[in-house]
Amino acid sequence: MDYIAIEATRSLNFSGEQFQFKNSMVASTSGIGQYNMTNASQVSEIWDVTDIYNVSNYVNTEAVSSLSFTSVLGSLKTYIAVTPLDHFEPIIDSETTIDNQNIKGTVFQNSEGGFQDVDYIIITPNNMFSEAERLAEINRVQNNLNVKVFALDEIYNEFSSGNQDIGAIRNLVKYVYDNASTPENRIKYVCLFGDGSFDYKDRIPNNTNIVPSWYSDNSFSLTSSFVSDDFYGMMDTDEGTMETSDMLDIAVGRILADTPLRAKEMVDKVESYYAKEAFGGVGVIIL
Repeated sequence: MDYIAIEATRSLNFSGEQFQFKNSMVASTSGIGQYNMTNASQVSEIWDVTDIYNVSNYVNTEAVSSLSFTSVLGSLKTYIAVTPLDHFEPIIDSETTIDNQNIKGTVFQNSEGGFQDVDYIIITPNNMFSEAERLAEINRVQNNLNVKVFALDEIYNEFSSGNQDIGAIRNLVKYVYDNASTPENRIKYVCLFGDGSFDYKDRIPNNTNIVPSWYSDNSFSLTSSFVSDDFYGMMDTDEGTMETSDMLDIAVGRILADTPLRAKEMVDKVESYYAKEAFGGVGVIIL
């Protein structure tokens, strides 16, 4: 069990912290009721939050110790006693500005500004972007692919309001897939450039949740829960729930790097595969 709520009848006595209160009995009565709160000199306001979109308040302008207010009976209402001693303050994000971007408007542009279908997308955290771009360049040169590299922050900002969301990554891939010039020219490859983890909330020490993966709905089951990257490659409209009938439309792979150094080492290996020395000393000599 994760959560227990207990409701009890008690006197309205302020004890230094803001609190929520209600009286279930007023729902079945009519007329005008009065609420009396003691030790209330530090209570600045009483908020009626029954309708969170239409909050009203009663102000303790004279900071009286015995605070009273009235309310129409006949419906259950919820109140909060507010005090400057215990204000809840919103958390200000460390990044309060976002650079202008337009992935949807630029993803199909080539270096000359013309339209060009995308063959391959690499998705990476910011601190591994340079190594992901190295991998992209290898595939441009060696395999003649049009490769685009996108940082996770950019994807989240444009497709999920800045929040970590696997749906944002898939929506980017699907946007590129759906808007190709022809079905034959659709995107073919996706690389998740960074390690993954079953713990997307970063609760375990030394976690490796670099590029998030898809987790099964049965996450509490030891026998039927699983993690998969196939979610990012299922492009049909009725796919994505990971049913047995869902089929991959795109090849999806992952570079299991958890640090920029590990990313560099892995791209170095890929680069070495294309070096002449990698083919070994066996060859055919024609005289």
